Amino acid sequence: SYTWGLGNMGQLGHSSLQYGDKELLPRRVVTLDGIFIKDVACGGVHTCALTQGGALYTWGGGQSGQLGLGPQTGLFSCVANDSQTFFRNIPVLVVPKGVQLVACGHSHTLISMSDGRIHGWGYNNYGQAANEKCTYAWYPSPVDWYVLVT
Repeated sequence: SYTWGLGNMGQLGHSSLQYGDKELLPRRVVTLDGIFIKDVACGGVHTCALTQGGALYTWGGGQSGQLGLGPQTGLFSCVANDSQTFFRNIPVLVVPKGVQLVACGHSHTLISMSDGRIHGWGYNNYGQAANEKCTYAWYPSPVDWYVLVT
C-alpha cells in the first residue's frame, strides 16, 4: 500500500511525515509490508485497508469513533492538551477476519461481513453507523434492518 497527500490527522499511515503535513510523492505504508491489501476506503480524516484474508486495518482521525477503537483507547492527541481530537498515525487491526467489503463516510465506517451482516461505527447522529441511538458508535456493531410495512 502506498499513500500520499495531506496527512495532518495521520490518515496516510506513516509514523512521521517527510514534508511537514504533506506527502508529495507516494510512499509505502511500512506497517502493512507483507500483507496483501485487496481494498482501501477513505473517509474525511481516516483510512481503512481490507486484506485478502478478510482483516480490517484502520488509521487516521478517530474523534467520532470512525476507527472502531473506542473513545480514547491508545490514541494520541494531535493538538497539545486537546482531549477531543485523537488520531492514530499507523494502521491498527480492528477486525481480524470475515470482512468482505469496507466503505467510509466522512466520519463513519461500514463493513459487510462474510455472513452477510453489516457492521458500522463512528458518527451516528443520523443512524448511519450503527443500530444504537447514540451520537457516537465507538466499536463495530451489527446494523439492524427494519422492514417498513405500508
